[in-house]
Amino acid sequence: MNKTTWQRVKLGEMIKTNCKSIDKNYPYNIVQYLDTGSITDSRIESLQNFDLKDLPSRAKRLVQDNDIIYSLVRPIQRHFGFIKNPSKNLVVSTGFCTITTHQNILDSKFLYYFLILDETIEFLDLIAEASTSAYPAIKPSDIENLIIPLPPLETQHKIAEILSSLDDKIDLLHRQNKTLESLSLTLFRHIFIDNPKCNEWEEIKIGDYVECVNGYSYKSSELDKSNIALVTLKNFARDGSFNVNGFKEFIGTRFKDSQIVENGDLIVAHTDITQEAEIIGNPALVIDIGQ
Repeated sequence: MNKTTWQRVKLGEMIKTNCKSIDKNYPYNIVQYLDTGSITDSRIESLQNFDLKDLPSRAKRLVQDNDIIYSLVRPIQRHFGFIKNPSKNLVVSTGFCTITTHQNILDSKFLYYFLILDETIEFLDLIAEASTSAYPAIKPSDIENLIIPLPPLETQHKIAEILSSLDDKIDLLHRQNKTLESLSLTLFRHIFIDNPKCNEWEEIKIGDYVECVNGYSYKSSELDKSNIALVTLKNFARDGSFNVNGFKEFIGTRFKDSQIVENGDLIVAHTDITQEAEIIGNPALVIDIGQ
């Protein structure tokens, strides 16, 4: 691919952010609402339905086909998505930046793949961590100020088409895994819970057989380059997997040996018990209970 025809362009010249919001002329009485915590990597976990008069205060942003929604809080948590054929009454949280591209110069799906690059996410997360707000957050202008390498429009379309095809295959495998997981849980319940023979089994206290160890909320001054990485909530994904990017490097003086994660350990977040992950392999990790 000849990159000599690519240009480096400021993103704000080719997009509009937060174009539309609910106003007094909004025509729908029943609203579908998407908040920032209900979408990860473009996978929507749930939508909430509200009467218009009962909408949460953050339920204001309107989206259209081919828009991108990008959470302004903690970009490393990957709460973003590409909107395709939305319902007419869909409203998203003001915690998102909604991004509409000028389609005659920028393919929106090409832009989406640029925005979800690990390098882009980590750059925006650095900006968020340096913010003076109550929690790490970026502004729409931070996205608009990004410089994007831009090929001709036809090349953008081809790149987006290839990556979309791969995404479709990944999504299919993801759904197959969910089906297999559901089957395995059903089988487990049938054999070990609903089975009448289980009434004869001894009941035990889990704490007598496992060791539960609290993490420690480390200060930034306690972090430094080391061969040991620090697990934070940013590394959790809701499907039980880990985002291995974004591990903080940890200075090896403060932690206890019991806080080192070993092969087969299970980590459960304190602030959101739906987030957990089994450690596979033998990583050098230390648990942090902070945000």
